[in-house]
Amino acid sequence: MQVWEFTIDLFAAAHNAHTAKFYTKEQNALLQKWADEINAWANPPWELVPDVLDKVIEKATSITICVPHYPNASWFPKLMSLLEQDPMIVKNMNNTFLQGGTTARGKTPWGVTLVAKIGTKSPYLTKK
Repeated sequence: MQVWEFTIDLFAAAHNAHTAKFYTKEQNALLQKWADEINAWANPPWELVPDVLDKVIEKATSITICVPHYPNASWFPKLMSLLEQDPMIVKNMNNTFLQGGTTARGKTPWGVTLVAKIGTKSPYLTKK
């Protein structure tokens, strides 16, 4: 079994951060320097996924990201091109995500969630 130890939670609040170091919405992770983090965790708001992927490429870094499995999303092919290893598929269950950090949110509108190590070391990324 693979264990990932994260150094920072890029999109968090005090009640749901996965690490001691994290960025809140007000701190805006996209404006922060996180390219030097050993293993950053990102569960971004879905509308920010394209910006997160662009920052990973721009800063030539790697992160672990949690996103819905949306093959028809405009950002999905870019996500797949950044895979550094096979993604973990998380089945949609009533307690997959917590609301407020403590209460099960219930089933999400998507079927499965992907947790993936992505970055510019991906063998699938077309180098310019």
